[in-house]
Amino acid sequence: MYTKTIKTSIVSPLNDSQSIEIILTIPEAIDQQSKKIPVSMVLYHNDNYRPETTGIDQDKVKLISYHYAVPYTKNNGRTEVVSTPLLDTNVDLYRDLTRQISTLLVKKLNIPVYVAYGELIGAPVSQSAIPMDQLFILRKCIAFVEEQLKKQATH
Repeated sequence: MYTKTIKTSIVSPLNDSQSIEIILTIPEAIDQQSKKIPVSMVLYHNDNYRPETTGIDQDKVKLISYHYAVPYTKNNGRTEVVSTPLLDTNVDLYRDLTRQISTLLVKKLNIPVYVAYGELIGAPVSQSAIPMDQLFILRKCIAFVEEQLKKQATH
């Protein structure tokens, strides 16, 4: 049972100098044995996005919100999602984003999921706000995970 870590950027359609960086760790293959290995996703806002670079130094990112979700099978055989914030924040935007991504990924993959959101240390609050629509980020994150899993299924 091995894992694979992939990094990508979601670039704002409104401002191409802003992005949400994604670091995703997934099992090499989704099978019965790997169902216990969680998917882990870290997102952080980058105001200085440049496609020719690999992003910023992750040591300069502070954790704001961290959410964990797992599939739970009831006695009647129906699977539901049980989730909890591991690091909560009073900023609803970050809390909702990490909760929604983790919940949707568990529903799609039926495996445990961790989702974290961070921001640059020292960034002014106005620059640290998410630069794009929450639904846009959610769709891009889910599509990225599905794309990576399809690539692994074909290998």
